[in-house]
Amino acid sequence: MIDDFNQRVIRDTIAEFDSVQKIVPSLRTLLPVLHDKIGWKWSIVSLRKVLLSMGVIWRKVENKRNRKGDLREESVVGVTAWGSSPRRLVVASVGSKNEFIKEGQLMFWAKSTKGDYHGQMNSANFEKWFGEKVLPNLPPNSVIVMDNALYHNRQTERTPTKFDTKVQMLDWLQRRNIPCDESIRKDELNAKVRPNKPAEKSFAVNQLDESKGHQVVRSPSYNCDLNAIELAWAKIKRRVREHNISADLAATNMLKLVDAAFQSVTANDWKGYCKKVKETEEYWARNGVVEIAVDEIIINTATSDASEEDSDTQTEDSDSESESD
Repeated sequence: MIDDFNQRVIRDTIAEFDSVQKIVPSLRTLLPVLHDKIGWKWSIVSLRKVLLSMGVIWRKVENKRNRKGDLREESVVGVTAWGSSPRRLVVASVGSKNEFIKEGQLMFWAKSTKGDYHGQMNSANFEKWFGEKVLPNLPPNSVIVMDNALYHNRQTERTPTKFDTKVQMLDWLQRRNIPCDESIRKDELNAKVRPNKPAEKSFAVNQLDESKGHQVVRSPSYNCDLNAIELAWAKIKRRVREHNISADLAATNMLKLVDAAFQSVTANDWKGYCKKVKETEEYWARNGVVEIAVDEIIINTATSDASEEDSDTQTEDSDSESESD
């Protein structure tokens, strides 16, 4: 059997095929990726057995793209359907090497079950919860690990991009006392903005943390294995699923199940999760993975300013849409 951490990596890898590559992975495409991520060294048959034990379902598809042109059936991974419900419970919390911080827990029923849970949270709600419930209960000089969810990354002073209006560009330049004239064309204003763009983005959450003496560290995208709380979430979700035999999502019953699941995550669990993350970081360092990732970031930053502008605009638009829900 593989541990909870590796099961989480496998599930996230399957999800990445769908969200990033827009394909459903087969055993043959999944195997080498898992080999790189968790050192998987067993056969396709063993992988299939593990996936079945995790509750992953299978379907057959006709593959018409092989070289000989004949039809060939290929096993394709599909995510288990746990059943649909008109309700969804969203839970947020924070933990350390010893335990969840009980005073920092947030639970609410989402207004919609469409999309993933990220669509049910926005920066305003997140920052309110974080400032009022989390920060007052953190130990002094804490290091807070976050992923790159949109609501974690609201910029306090976003630099205009070529997609913004002329008025926004003028306002940004004038507030910095950068000479500009209303008669200047938009592309010329953008040419003035770009060389004055701050070297680093300023995030609202960072300012909240730093004002209380804490520090924020953001994990790389699609690398939940570098955040210990993801392992705790995996145990909580599994426990709720195992004990919710009748798929009963009535408010009282679900809240009791979630509370019991939180209680099941012990101090020894947390120590094990933190140890696993540390081992992963050391493995990355030994094998040069960190240096490769940094090199890729530097190359992408140096060669794709336009892409970054697209990303900034998408982030702002997406967050605005969430806030309006």
